[in-house]
Amino acid sequence: MYQMTEGQKLKKKYLFMTLLLTALIFGLGAPKAMAATMDFTINPQIPSNQANPGEGFYDLLMPTPGSQENLQIVFKNVSKKTVTVETAVASATTATSGVVQYTPNNIKADKTLKYDLKSLVQIPSEITLSPDQTKIVTVKVSMPSESFHGIIAGGLTFKEKGNSQSTSSNKGIMITNAYQYMVSVLMRQFHDKQAPQLVLNNVVAGQENARNVISVNLENTAAYFLNNMNVNAQVVGLDNSSLKYSFKNSAMQMAPNSNFNMAIPVSLQGALTANQYSKPLQAGKYRMTMTAYGQEDSAGSYSAPDTTGTTQHYDYRWTFTKDFTITQAQAAALNKTDMSLPKPNYFWIYVMNGLAVVLVAAFVTFFVVSRKRKKAHANEKDQLQAKIDAMQKELEAKNKD
Repeated sequence: MYQMTEGQKLKKKYLFMTLLLTALIFGLGAPKAMAATMDFTINPQIPSNQANPGEGFYDLLMPTPGSQENLQIVFKNVSKKTVTVETAVASATTATSGVVQYTPNNIKADKTLKYDLKSLVQIPSEITLSPDQTKIVTVKVSMPSESFHGIIAGGLTFKEKGNSQSTSSNKGIMITNAYQYMVSVLMRQFHDKQAPQLVLNNVVAGQENARNVISVNLENTAAYFLNNMNVNAQVVGLDNSSLKYSFKNSAMQMAPNSNFNMAIPVSLQGALTANQYSKPLQAGKYRMTMTAYGQEDSAGSYSAPDTTGTTQHYDYRWTFTKDFTITQAQAAALNKTDMSLPKPNYFWIYVMNGLAVVLVAAFVTFFVVSRKRKKAHANEKDQLQAKIDAMQKELEAKNKD
């Protein structure tokens, strides 16, 4: 039965991501120095104990527990100024898009991760290069002291301190649009292949990129990659069967001992046209069903169409069903911050409020003016009556005379 090597899996993943025009530029092959669009280049020196020879990244087979190895990377300053390179080490994680990340990020380590690459690698935190200088930097890696089956995966990241200008790429190394080099590191004691283990942890309502989603937390509890992950998921309302959401993706991958929140869209995705809006998330009871496949293999026991409609064969399959509830408070809070939902048109509210203010002001003005006029009229009447009374008294006095 044919199975891809880890290197072939990484190559396929990198090619897929490049074709999707992601922010990352990938390439694997023979180790070569990078094209000099940054102020320094790197050239990883690949040792002879590669699990899969010919790869441009470190895929170390270290069968002795507790053994150590010194890796070498050649740095070259291609500028006429002094360059300081910052280094970082990170364990591999799985992003919400179902893509393995080898660079530092904010993803919390999975509870099943036993060996963090950061604790097994020693490298200077900064590397200073004089103008035109070439320097060989030693990276010390240590295998855990106990015997284990699986893969320790992660990456070494290098970026110029205080600089985030242009990018470049060549085979063997990746540069991200954060203007940094990354070299993948895989470590193992045995060149074996065992099954990944996919677990469904929970299903909740959430948001991704300010859009409402059903968030499905999936976990690979095994110390092996889950490659060629093909997922077909549906969510149906139990209170209202007309509420249906679905998600398909046949190009996912999970890092060893990692988890991620797979997003089933509720709201419309991408850029919306004028007067195009999503429907609000509704509170109620829902049921999520999902079938996931892993590890493409022409002799695999399971078959399923990929997102292009082509039938693929896989070694592994998992099925899950999970009921969950969205409360009124949760739905209201998420709908309030979903940028694809229509927002209340406050224009006429402002107009009506303005008219109400004008009417109240007019009424108050009319009332005040009216009272003043009535009071003035009453004063005039009193004055006139006083004059009349005075004239009558004067006439009465004359008549007596």
